[in-house]
Amino acid sequence: MSQFAMPAESDRWATAPPSLFRFVGRRAAFLLVSLAFAGAFCWNYMEFQVVALSWFNVYYTPTPLSAWIMGFIIFLIPGLFVPTELVRPSSFAVLAQYMLVLMPVCFVPMFRQEMPVEHCILLAASFAVAILILLGMNKAPRKVLPILRLRPEIAWPFFGGLYIALNGIVALMGPRWRLVSFADVYDIARPEAAAYAGSIFAYAYSNLGCAMNPFLLAYALARRNYSLAAISCVMEIYLYGYGGNKAMVFVPPLVIGTYFLVERFRQPATKLIIGLVMLSVLSTAAYARNPSLLSYAVNGLLEERIIAMAGQNTAGFDYFAYNYGFTYWSHVSGVNKFVRYPFKQDLGNEVGFLEQGSITQGNTGFLASDGLSALGLVGVTIIACVVGGYFWLVDCVASGHDSAFAVASYSGMAFVLVNVGFFTSLLSDGAFLIVVLLQFMPLIQTATAGQVPDRPERYMPSPAF
Repeated sequence: MSQFAMPAESDRWATAPPSLFRFVGRRAAFLLVSLAFAGAFCWNYMEFQVVALSWFNVYYTPTPLSAWIMGFIIFLIPGLFVPTELVRPSSFAVLAQYMLVLMPVCFVPMFRQEMPVEHCILLAASFAVAILILLGMNKAPRKVLPILRLRPEIAWPFFGGLYIALNGIVALMGPRWRLVSFADVYDIARPEAAAYAGSIFAYAYSNLGCAMNPFLLAYALARRNYSLAAISCVMEIYLYGYGGNKAMVFVPPLVIGTYFLVERFRQPATKLIIGLVMLSVLSTAAYARNPSLLSYAVNGLLEERIIAMAGQNTAGFDYFAYNYGFTYWSHVSGVNKFVRYPFKQDLGNEVGFLEQGSITQGNTGFLASDGLSALGLVGVTIIACVVGGYFWLVDCVASGHDSAFAVASYSGMAFVLVNVGFFTSLLSDGAFLIVVLLQFMPLIQTATAGQVPDRPERYMPSPAF
């Protein structure tokens, strides 16, 4: 009925170590493009964000040159160790934390200076230490746990039954389905979905969108089953109709792009940042030349919503924690049975109201929401150790799967953890479910030319226990 497997290594680029000259050249290239990425972001912040988004509490306080230099140095130190070959799910997850959390945190809190600039530098340094902790867990051995994998004739019917059940819950227990434009999401769809927060519908919705559909889409790409891939994309957009969660629309291109980036290219991390630098420079230049509605929308989505959001909200969480008190993890269900939660609303709403003066969520990733808010700068390193252990577990259960599939199937969750607390994500957003899928589903390898997709005998065999 089942097998215990200690799978063979399947990293796509597992070859002999590069020469010292090549290794140094690759690392220097990664640091160079990382520096360009940070520089492009700072240019956009000055050119677009403080001009067009002043109503969103985005502003700039004159910052000493020494603080600017420290921001770049702190950002580049973890870049000495960030993997450029994305052969583990945690490699991509840590890369996302490095680009979309650490980088803006190195600059935005300093620019806003709600706290003294010296404190802002220490804040950036604590986040850099957290990234180094995550990177340390990324290097830990994987093949140390017995991995239980179900046979295909058992695993896939179980997957299908769970998939149908969760979709049934969404359809029967959720709000009315309708497609709305992004401009109407907050006025029409979100108010309807707000009433379902914390319900079984919300759990089914997020687990489908962030775990099951990305897993199914990555599997379809690995097996070259493009009809199944198209169905997976349609189902993700179908979920968007319940509540207008825009992330559901962006999951398919994220999974597809990640899969082919890892499968087709060496040094995919470097190439990904090069692409972001180009997009950032082009979007900023377009706005500077012609501040049209289109250029405003593109910059608002790319620069403010995707790249800058963690820095903006971390600054808010930092100010809130040090002026209104730490939670000591009482914001986590279970802990609040022993430690009194000191605020009326959840942290995201508390920070959002403080920042905007209205009912607005200021959610951000686990380093701020589960670390900084709980115990300040020390809490950042503590939660990094906890999540580092989780990332190691993900790497263990993904061992044996094709690298491109494993990274792509986890890419949605990697971006969830940029914007959501870790403890919230475990059950609410599929962080636990994706571990279960990677552990129990049969080993998935990329189909080669001439293979028939979905033939069970094509799976890499695992020795019986």
